[in-house]
Amino acid sequence: GPAGTGKTETTKDLAKAIAKHCVVFNCSDALDYIAMGKFFKGLCSCGSWACFDEFNRIELEVLSVIAQQILTIQTAIYKLSLARVVNNNPTFNFEDSSCAIFITMNPGYQGRSELPDNLKALFRPVAMMIPNYTMITEISLYSYGFQYARELAIKITYSLKLASEQLSTQSHYDFGMRAVKSIILAAGTLKRTMDADEDEYYLILKAIRDCNIPKFTHKDVPLFEAILQDLFPTTQFKVGQYELLHHAIKKISETNNLVLYDRFYQKIIELFETIQVRHGLMIVGGALGGKSSILKVLGDSIELSNKEEYLKQHPEIVELMHKLQKEEEERELAYKNLSQIEKRRLARQQTGIDLAPKQEIVLEYDRVKKFFINPKSISGQMLFGDVEEASGEWHDGITALTFRQCQEEDSNHYKWVVFDGPVDALWIENMNTVLDDNKKLCLTNGETIPLANKMSIMFEVENLYEASPATVSRCGMVYLEQQDLKWEVFYTCWYNNLTGNLQGEEQNQFYHSLLEELLKPAIEYLLKKKTPLPVTPQWAAMNFLKMFEGFLLKKKNKAQTIEALKYEQEQQISREKAALLEGKELQAKKKTFSDKEKSEVFSKFLMAMIWSCGGLLLEEERDQFSLVLHNLIKIYIQKEKDIIKSTLPNEKENLFDQRFFSQKMNWNLWKVGGQYKIPPEIQFYEIFIPTTDSIRYTYLLKSLLLHNTSTLFLGKTGTGKTAIHKRLLLNDLDPDSFITTITAFSANIPVNQVQDVLESKLEKQKRKKGVYGPLIGRINIIFVDDINMPNKEYYGAQPPLELIRQYFTYGGWYDRKALEFNQIVDIQITAAMGMGRASISDRLLRHFHLIYLNPTDSNTLFFMTQKILEWGFREHIDKIKFMTQNLSNLCLQVHKQIEKTFLPLPSKSHYLFNFRDLMNVLQGVLEVPGSKYEATGDYQGQILRLWLFETNCVYKDRLIEKKDIFKYDSIIKENLEIYFKTSVDKIMFDFKGEPIKDLLFGNFKPDNVYQELNMDQNTIRKLIQDHIDSYNRINNQKINIVVFHDAIQLLSKINRIINQTFSHALLIGLGGSGAHTLTRLATFISGYTIQEIEGEKSLSIDDWKDQMRQLLKNIVMKEQRSVLLLSDSQFDSELYFEDINNLLNLGEIPNLFQGEE
Repeated sequence: GPAGTGKTETTKDLAKAIAKHCVVFNCSDALDYIAMGKFFKGLCSCGSWACFDEFNRIELEVLSVIAQQILTIQTAIYKLSLARVVNNNPTFNFEDSSCAIFITMNPGYQGRSELPDNLKALFRPVAMMIPNYTMITEISLYSYGFQYARELAIKITYSLKLASEQLSTQSHYDFGMRAVKSIILAAGTLKRTMDADEDEYYLILKAIRDCNIPKFTHKDVPLFEAILQDLFPTTQFKVGQYELLHHAIKKISETNNLVLYDRFYQKIIELFETIQVRHGLMIVGGALGGKSSILKVLGDSIELSNKEEYLKQHPEIVELMHKLQKEEEERELAYKNLSQIEKRRLARQQTGIDLAPKQEIVLEYDRVKKFFINPKSISGQMLFGDVEEASGEWHDGITALTFRQCQEEDSNHYKWVVFDGPVDALWIENMNTVLDDNKKLCLTNGETIPLANKMSIMFEVENLYEASPATVSRCGMVYLEQQDLKWEVFYTCWYNNLTGNLQGEEQNQFYHSLLEELLKPAIEYLLKKKTPLPVTPQWAAMNFLKMFEGFLLKKKNKAQTIEALKYEQEQQISREKAALLEGKELQAKKKTFSDKEKSEVFSKFLMAMIWSCGGLLLEEERDQFSLVLHNLIKIYIQKEKDIIKSTLPNEKENLFDQRFFSQKMNWNLWKVGGQYKIPPEIQFYEIFIPTTDSIRYTYLLKSLLLHNTSTLFLGKTGTGKTAIHKRLLLNDLDPDSFITTITAFSANIPVNQVQDVLESKLEKQKRKKGVYGPLIGRINIIFVDDINMPNKEYYGAQPPLELIRQYFTYGGWYDRKALEFNQIVDIQITAAMGMGRASISDRLLRHFHLIYLNPTDSNTLFFMTQKILEWGFREHIDKIKFMTQNLSNLCLQVHKQIEKTFLPLPSKSHYLFNFRDLMNVLQGVLEVPGSKYEATGDYQGQILRLWLFETNCVYKDRLIEKKDIFKYDSIIKENLEIYFKTSVDKIMFDFKGEPIKDLLFGNFKPDNVYQELNMDQNTIRKLIQDHIDSYNRINNQKINIVVFHDAIQLLSKINRIINQTFSHALLIGLGGSGAHTLTRLATFISGYTIQEIEGEKSLSIDDWKDQMRQLLKNIVMKEQRSVLLLSDSQFDSELYFEDINNLLNLGEIPNLFQGEE
């Protein structure tokens, strides 16, 4: 039957009635027939009963074997004879043949199997659908001492019945038997703890409210209160008083610089009340809703109130603490009054002497111990435990180890185990017996670990879309809505934290006016507009504050700045105390705020607004946003007369095209300095042409990185996301201060590999235990490309991204071998993601500052293309200067039209064209040296033929249908006519006017230079045959092919790819088409060595790693230029392709070489 209908409890109750020992065990999909065999063996030995909860979570293949095992037992009981129990186990005598097996299951829930027929036949089914709520409630209330139990029971059941009918449908609502039970339990606790003559109706009303209000959305609360008003018309509700806790919450909020607004305080109290009635609870709500904060504040507040209570009861300890504090202050004062010479003499005396240890006071009050686990950042085996295949030995998982640790803690301490991550049926169903009345964790090796005293299991989640009713009904709920947390709160916290010591009343008013007059309307505008990702006001405010803080601090370190401000404040307080002792009155030091400072803050505020609120807008929206801001500035300047006019941005220019310069105190356009020329000595792949876009995005990225702000660039392919990151990280940052790691995610990247990549530049030497980081004194910046690439699991989680979120939230991750939490220090993660792929969790996105890169405009693309062509043709620029402009336009127009015409479809998923394809064409056009043009003098004809050959290789070779090829040919024809007044037919004549039959380029001639092969077929065949003969003389593996027309074409294309740096080939076609043979020949002609993976059939992972290790060693140590030739038939796992993906994207396979290697 469904969850909460009493299946397990009925079984337990029957066992109790006839005095049978009954073991309840929670089944999981990790159980196998061997573990179940051990269970059955035990049952047969001692005649106990077993109740297997959620039995249909076991996998279907295992269930079938279990049916065989149970049949053996049942037959033996029937015969009352010796039985041979499963898998060759020794024979057991049935000491007591009354052993019995009960199974409970929720049909149709997520992660459940259908029972096989041979198993169904062995059990008698009992359907349990709806319990008698009123009767159960009435009897329970009588047992707690309620006199009017019958009437109250009706009111409790009706309140939940009406709520389930009238309130909205939410994934975290449950009004079943377990909800009733929590109300009964709460009412019973209130009855025991409150005055004996307290009105029973009030106690029930309070219990119903305490158990239900925390989980309702703000729209459902008034509806539920109206239901309660109808059911309890004469009962007045009084808000609970927690004086000590209230005082502690206020104090902790001040210490942590949090704004204690009403709704935040209310949620903390609701969480506290839920912990009193449920040992399992969920804190549900979107990102930036305050989930982590209410948990932290409540934990610290309980500790503080316990401490204050303890100190009240032990005044002698308070006296001792004051005495020790006074002595410490006197020592410090005496030391301050010493001269420098006396201080140095004292330091010399103390060197090498063991100073007397300070007296420590142990305060014995109850603490709150918190244990945090992200269940989706690790595998299921690491979470709960696993049997090692080789030895058959059981190893505890992190959850089991945490439960054991909780049992070892002082029994009076609160123990909170917090699972912070997505909830789904894959793992949370294993917690069912922990969350219900059984209160024990069932491991797949058959062991159970009971919950420790004062232990609570908490889940911090964004939503419960993937949780089954079996889970939801077992947990108390506290629901937080993002709209409850106003974004202004973030501003207040930030202002108090960073600038509270720095600013006076005048500054306070100025900052507040900026917030009200400028930031508020800007955020309102952003929320109305279409953005690449959904935006919340809280996130927009945080984005703004991170950037504004970076601009304000310039190159100062935030922590050091705050420390300096605190020191200044302490000095001021000391001066005031000293003045008071002397009977003087010291005037508080007033902060001046000049017009210049005001103007600088105003401009930085504007810059931060443009690139935080406006940084996520699309191109067309940005122009509109700029106009809105110009109007806001105009209105603001009329009110605020102190701002210097010369420091304002130019109102005729778009604000996104301007930048504020602090040194000059003015705004100027972002622009490329002078007439940019590409240095002649660099290689094609090293070319980076600064554009207005790249300059501004590099500046923003650098500003954010230097202030420890993680940045996420998002935009379409070819907008420069990766290039800007690589340029900054590899060329512009100080290598003595920064270490760079670059990685790219793919669709099936496993979480373990992500952890390996993130740890690849970290070490644990010279640091305390469990702390990892780069070399001391450096920051490791990790750039994650395509962060939204990992596929979602069946229930929607993305483990690689959960690992990164775990670092942002808790500052580290678990060691996979020791299962200990490692603190990761001095690393910073920055990322890029393309559009149109899977979305990523808001709980991860909130840690990044998002900037959207608009597609590069036509003028910029033309500028870049022309600069590259001018650089490539620099040796004979005079002869072909007339061509560069038209050739740039030709390349761009053909690329644009192909991009629009050939769109990816499921049958043509490789029809993906972007900026990189354009660069490939340009690279190919510049491969032929200038001397080859001069020899013929046919500059235009030869360059256009080369351009056509390269364009065909890059675009046409991808097309798979005749109609697509026809469309492509018409695009080429049309654009050649527009820009060069010629056609394909006309350019197919050489400088002598002879027709050229085949368009062919290659390095097959003896000089081994890439050039046009304008010769007849027989001559080309002879050239290639000569290479084949040379190859066969050197190699044992002979090439024996007929050099026919299509083979020559394919050979020239493979040859072209091999000769271009950073070019790789994917040869798709039927077996036997000669791709392997022609690749070997092209490799030989180009002077490369061929490297192939040994073994026809699939390799083991270890063999693959060994071969790759040896292969890469040869390439690096022997300086061999190599081609790695792989065949898809050699691989049967995605893991191999992950390594190939890393080799292509990063140039290395992470952690392939260890330590000394």
